[in-house]
Amino acid sequence: MDRRACEIDKVLVTDFVTPAWFGYENSAGPMDFKSDAKTAFKVLPGGYAQYFDAKKGWEQRNGEAANLVQQHVIHPALGSRRERRARENRTETWRPSDPVAERNRLRVRLREG
Repeated sequence: MDRRACEIDKVLVTDFVTPAWFGYENSAGPMDFKSDAKTAFKVLPGGYAQYFDAKKGWEQRNGEAANLVQQHVIHPALGSRRERRARENRTETWRPSDPVAERNRLRVRLREG
């Protein structure tokens, strides 16, 4: 039996992670269903993690051994092209689109030009 199991509607299910466990910048809420996990990508004792190895296929690690597996990095490396582009294109510099105003600007340009 899974040490992290819990009952939902009289069905025994293993504890499962939520999107917050994957460490997304704006995720909120508990990291797992039972609210035991406190850190992104941390596998609790008695838990397990599965991952895909291109050479071996699907693998499973149990307990603390799962924490030794190299984890996927959510954020791009500092100074990388992806990180620099993200810095240049921050959402606070974006303007919300206004289709009516844009259409009117185009009409004026067509009349003038």
